[in-house]
Amino acid sequence: GSNASSAASPMSPSTAVTGNLTAADMVSLGQSIVTGLQATRLSKPSRKLSKLDGNRKSHPMFKTDLEGYLRQDYYNGLDPSDPTSGTQGQRDQLAMDLKAAVP
Repeated sequence: GSNASSAASPMSPSTAVTGNLTAADMVSLGQSIVTGLQATRLSKPSRKLSKLDGNRKSHPMFKTDLEGYLRQDYYNGLDPSDPTSGTQGQRDQLAMDLKAAVP
């Protein structure tokens, strides 16, 4: 007799792990991961931008701080030189923080 109980069902974990993925499956999985990451995107930058004190000597320090500020995960996909990049929320947050930092 056959041993039907040893046959893996389509929903068994071993089938899911050892099944052959097509290129389309991999693309779909990658898109799902990206969508999930975007859905959990930070709602605000993790740190504030330091204030520019108006002293010309501190301009290079402010520029360095701004560059670090823009490298935060919150701003992924935003290019400050392109007004159409990123999300509206990212652009609004950057404008608000720059306005607060620069007297």
